[in-house]
Amino acid sequence: MFAIWLILGAVMILMGIFNRQMRRLLGFKLASETIVSPNLRRSTRIIEQIGRWLVITLGVSFVVLGLGVVLPTRISHVISILLLGLSAVMFLAMIAITLANWKAK
Repeated sequence: MFAIWLILGAVMILMGIFNRQMRRLLGFKLASETIVSPNLRRSTRIIEQIGRWLVITLGVSFVVLGLGVVLPTRISHVISILLLGLSAVMFLAMIAITLANWKAK
């Protein structure tokens, strides 16, 4: 059971780190490269960065859950919940940036 969390966490961390390279390999353009407005391009770049860190943070949280055998259970759960809270804050920041730019038009 715990090996699943470790594998899932490692895959998510690698996806967060190599996000741009995987998109280019699959033939997708980044949103910040397709938008022509400088203001929207800058905010899209910020949202992409926050998204990458969000995936990495979730991956670290899963790795901590997978290390529940090595770490005491209580400590691994507290660390994992704190990382999930940080992920929620990043997600809310992405929504706030999107809404701020939507209203600025």
